[in-house]
Amino acid sequence: FWDHHGDPQLFNVLQFHVHSPSEHTFDELHYDLELHIVHSNYEQTELAVIGIFFDVDEGGDEENEFIKSL
Repeated sequence: FWDHHGDPQLFNVLQFHVHSPSEHTFDELHYDLELHIVHSNYEQTELAVIGIFFDVDEGGDEENEFIKSL
């Protein structure tokens, strides 16, 4: 992320949580799971949220290495 001067700005992860089914849609489709990773800048004046969709049909029901690493 960059500040209003175009300088890079560092963010810390505050928390993560999931929604099942997904809270949002992509191409009008709700996914099986949506992971939100919530970040804040060091001054805690700005937030950023990254959302990641999971689809059981595409990913199968095997253990997910990404989720396991969290």
